[in-house]
Amino acid sequence: MDQAQFNDDGQLSVSGWHATNRAQGRPYHYIIAYDRTNSRELSRVNVTSQPIERYDAATVHNVYGAKESGFRTRFNLGTAAATTGEVQIISRYTDDQNGNGNAADYWFAPVTVNRGNYAHLDQVTVDGNKLQLAGWHATNLAADKPYHYLIMVDRTNKNREVSRVIVGHAVKRPDVVIAYPDVEGAGKSGFSTNFSLRGVNLSHQLQVISRYSSDKDGNSDYVDFWFSPTTKGDEANQGCLDSYNLSSGETMTVSGWHANDLAQLESHHFIILFDQTANRQVSQTVPQQVERPDVAKAFPEINQAHHAGFTATFDLSSTRLAAGYVYRIVSRYSTSNTGNGDQGQFVDYWYAPIKLDQQGGACLDTVQMTSDGLKVAGWMASDQSLDRPYAYLIVLNNGQEIGRTRLNLQERGDVTKKYGQVYNSQNSGFSTLLKLAPRNVTGRLGVILRSPNSIYVSGWHASNQSADKPYQWLIFVNQDGHELYRQQVLDINNPRPDLAQNRSFILGAGRAGFRLAFAIPQALQHHVVRVIHRLTNDSQGNGNYVDWWSGPVDINAYQQRLISRWQQVANRFANPVSIAIQVA
Repeated sequence: MDQAQFNDDGQLSVSGWHATNRAQGRPYHYIIAYDRTNSRELSRVNVTSQPIERYDAATVHNVYGAKESGFRTRFNLGTAAATTGEVQIISRYTDDQNGNGNAADYWFAPVTVNRGNYAHLDQVTVDGNKLQLAGWHATNLAADKPYHYLIMVDRTNKNREVSRVIVGHAVKRPDVVIAYPDVEGAGKSGFSTNFSLRGVNLSHQLQVISRYSSDKDGNSDYVDFWFSPTTKGDEANQGCLDSYNLSSGETMTVSGWHANDLAQLESHHFIILFDQTANRQVSQTVPQQVERPDVAKAFPEINQAHHAGFTATFDLSSTRLAAGYVYRIVSRYSTSNTGNGDQGQFVDYWYAPIKLDQQGGACLDTVQMTSDGLKVAGWMASDQSLDRPYAYLIVLNNGQEIGRTRLNLQERGDVTKKYGQVYNSQNSGFSTLLKLAPRNVTGRLGVILRSPNSIYVSGWHASNQSADKPYQWLIFVNQDGHELYRQQVLDINNPRPDLAQNRSFILGAGRAGFRLAFAIPQALQHHVVRVIHRLTNDSQGNGNYVDWWSGPVDINAYQQRLISRWQQVANRFANPVSIAIQVA
């Protein structure tokens, strides 16, 4: 037997030669395929009229008919391939025209039939409300099973069958034939079909079965191949909002990542801006995908992690954000490409709340009295400008207003860089001349930057008792000493070279500066208060502490006007302090 193998059509091709002196008087030559597994003949071919010359055999073996002893033929095992384990080829010379009678047989070594079960799910995608599957399933065990089904089961729900579809038209797969030429029907083993997602929960562990059956309903006499689960059912859902930027005042740009294997199926990505205070969606947009190898390294178990990055921009021209409100950024993968994806199946990641109450603060870069008036330049940035877009500069002389002007805010790239999360911080700068007669400024000069309903406090507090007190707080009390409000000061330890020179005998005087800006809470509105600046060893503002008390400060108490007064205590206390407070 020179060759015995299955060809590209799943047929058993055999070739060889058989020479024997017993062939004399037996003119008919048959090649027979015999099923050794079930002890039955499968097929026979009469090759008498197609002899193949074999000079090689005749040279070696001087026997009757050796020169024309060659043969070549093939057998289509058909449905027998499903139950046959070994096929033995028999070469027969006989005097019977039908291949029986007085015969001289030669039994070649058995040919093993491939009993393997092979398949692969090449593609799983979602289009609208349909789950699309493409792949192949090839096995000789299905040779007698004409009905091909794909079945989806929900393993999360006790392996309950969700749906099944019959594969109507086989897809040609020449690649499978190359890999498995000994499998009957391998060339037509492909499939491409759809499942409806109605009643299907992609968050469950779903598994697809390819089934060949002899039963029209697919419920008996079948051979199955269970593909790896299409969905895990316990997909890790990880994400991080790396940054957000409100500095332009016209857009909100967010960037981060969201990793979940369901993104492979729920392939439409949306970024949603949600108003948690009002419990409503504000806006949605389709982000740009960003490759994130760092996320893939951190979460190797998530197949989609490498593609988890995004950047997105919300247009605020038609979207009203409110100061003090809490907003959430939501990343959503959905099967739907319309709206915000809520018409399909989706998975969300809600990032940490963003409260628009940040105070970038303010700074006076220059204050210069000229013959024409007071030149002032600096910047002021606050989320309060969302609701109060008008900025003013007010000048006081001994606590009494002597002039004001509306500020035309300009770009300040340095402020944007540091306070990108503060609304419109890009347009926070100003430089103005407040016209006034210098001769009218006879007392203590004060400058107030007003963005209505906000307060800005800056100053210094130095004490030899501050070594073990790393926390700083501002505490507001009424005239009876009852606490109304407190807030921790985080912008601390600012350089004060003036104190380093003049108060060097006090511990830490050179870095005793602090700043704090915040929206005026209702607890302080329309009160005359005293402000306590506290150095303490307690993160909550209690514990072992050193306090300095200000004089009275009127917070919109009389005719809704701003008044800011501080008692001058330059050298009167053991813990000298100088604070300028600006209230609006």
